[in-house]
Amino acid sequence: MVSLLVEKINGFFRYKYVRNQSLRKSGLSYALPIGNSDSSIGYLGWVGYGNYGDDVIFKTLESTFNQFPLKIADAVSVFETLVRRKRVEKCMSAYMLGGGTLIFRSQYIGPVEELVDEKKALFCFGTGVADTEYWKKSIDSQQVDSISERWISALKKFEYIGVRGPLSKLMLETKGVSDVEVIGDSALALGRHTKVRRHEGKTIGISVGAHDPVEGGQDVINEVLERFVVARSLEGFKIRFLQFSPMDYMHAKKISDRAGLVGADFISFDGNISSFSNAIADCDFVVGERLHSVVIAAAFGVPFVALSYQPKCVDFARSIDCEEYLLNIDGLSFDRLNSAFSMAWEDRKIFREKLIAMADYYSEKQIFRAREIGFSLGMTSGK
Repeated sequence: MVSLLVEKINGFFRYKYVRNQSLRKSGLSYALPIGNSDSSIGYLGWVGYGNYGDDVIFKTLESTFNQFPLKIADAVSVFETLVRRKRVEKCMSAYMLGGGTLIFRSQYIGPVEELVDEKKALFCFGTGVADTEYWKKSIDSQQVDSISERWISALKKFEYIGVRGPLSKLMLETKGVSDVEVIGDSALALGRHTKVRRHEGKTIGISVGAHDPVEGGQDVINEVLERFVVARSLEGFKIRFLQFSPMDYMHAKKISDRAGLVGADFISFDGNISSFSNAIADCDFVVGERLHSVVIAAAFGVPFVALSYQPKCVDFARSIDCEEYLLNIDGLSFDRLNSAFSMAWEDRKIFREKLIAMADYYSEKQIFRAREIGFSLGMTSGK
């Protein structure tokens, strides 16, 4: 009981930014639908609270499912944020569990169970599966096991299960869920129309910060990145700090100040997905702690080194066959990061071609599956 209370208190502060309703950006389809619509898909996902990774997934899926409009089908209140519950708008003909690491987490199992009980058509698309052993380090083990069992029961009633990567697939299959397909992170399809780089420069994008617990500690990452940006600046590289969420700025500013950087860029996500995506695409290299810093880098063919602070990072890196460019936070050092960067930078042209090929592969697969899902559910095009 005590550990459960501690987790709720920690979660209250970790995700406090979501309680500021003004953070919901105007560029997304937040209006809940009125009445039934054969052409609309209800979207279950963490959207609209100033976190670029979640918002870009939704916008990319809107394009992937362009014949079948997506409508956000959940709403969050202050109380529900604290106790990890959501309400579901139930007037849609089908529902998608979207991108993000949602499976085996408590936030969405309630709404999913409600929809299963009402015999709604459900599918997941590019969704990540949370590693239960990772979360047992900060949440009561019995609670984690109980939630995962509820997820397994619900997923067995899904029409289709498409997950982010091979670890997600393995975790579900190990627990008895069959017919699981790896379709990649949904945001990989973002760059499918803009793969050609106009020039090559020396700009390194840095993503630092995380909402979930960081194995090894955030201070370790900050200290290593401080030395890294100093070394790269001396070699003539321009440093661009990319703030994916409001909390990232304090880490970036601390690193910059301690490193004594002059002329570094600080680019924050302000709700304009296109502008922030271009800021990532215009980098020549990305060193990223945020998962979607490297996902979007991959989507645009930008070489990267990923700083893996939890298993979802490994899941993605393995899905695009780039695990050699992933560094675990446990044991992270300047020498390891410097060596990984040097290797990736030297091979950047081959690396870039590989990323573009992998992004194209998953983009085409996702588009095909989206059309197949729509038609198999008997939905008619809304466009």
